[in-house]
Amino acid sequence: METFTLRCVSLLVIVYTVTAQTPEPPSFGAERGGAVPSIAFTSSTQFNRQSGASKGRLKLKGNFAAWIPSPQDPDPWIQVDLGEVSDVYSVITQGRADGRAQYTMAYEVSSSVDGVTFDFVQENGGNKRFDGNTNKNAPVTNSFDPPLKARYVALYPTECSNFGCAVRLDLLGYPGCKDNFERFYTNCYLHVTTPGNFSEQQAVCMGYGADLASIQTEEENDFIADITDNVRSWIGGKFDPNTDSFMWVDGSAMSLTKWRKREPNRWGGKEDCVETNFIRRGLWNDHFCVRQKAAVCKLTFP
Repeated sequence: METFTLRCVSLLVIVYTVTAQTPEPPSFGAERGGAVPSIAFTSSTQFNRQSGASKGRLKLKGNFAAWIPSPQDPDPWIQVDLGEVSDVYSVITQGRADGRAQYTMAYEVSSSVDGVTFDFVQENGGNKRFDGNTNKNAPVTNSFDPPLKARYVALYPTECSNFGCAVRLDLLGYPGCKDNFERFYTNCYLHVTTPGNFSEQQAVCMGYGADLASIQTEEENDFIADITDNVRSWIGGKFDPNTDSFMWVDGSAMSLTKWRKREPNRWGGKEDCVETNFIRRGLWNDHFCVRQKAAVCKLTFP
């Protein structure tokens, strides 16, 4: 009788999960020294001539360094006009920089695209309560999910420190996507459905201040496949004879590639431009630049 020895081998598999970090949106410029003009700040009331709405800038210093409403104001508010409809991701608040410990402990937020009709941020069937500051100088950030699409943003203090309400603030986000562009993270995209060759479509994109789309992540590639409805479309990849490789026309590195099997092949040495949705959703192919196709424009914000 033969004897067999069974050996068990244990395989340890370690899975690392990497979560992509979305960069914090930039300031619209409501902070001290920012681009939002003083006239863009308005309020229900003010405590005195030195504490008007234009004093409501984050990081402002000096005497009466904050917007301070009248103590008799039953429904105080401060509003910022961003000048155009924008995607507002978050608000940062502080209290009064000088003097007493005046700060806003809780507040509500409303927004408007036209300055006439305002909608409050909602939660559980009512106006959402945002937790504010616990002292006068430490900044506190609250985010909006989803972001507000608004030109005007107003903050309504509902609970204040013993010495009263005071607000310094800034708003973070991006200018709104225009001309039927759609936002994905920090950028705006447009699917141009009227066919054109690669150069013609790049000119169309540049007419919007954009360029043919570069694709940097799997998520961005999926988004573009969605907005193109799987239609074969030019994206911003082009063969560069100086490097003997495909590059993005906007100058960014082609760190991600989604070539279909056996592509690129530069058939006849003339397939120099890149299309997406070749045969299958989201897969790329090099093709003749003179061919007529739809295209994807991408407007990148700093």
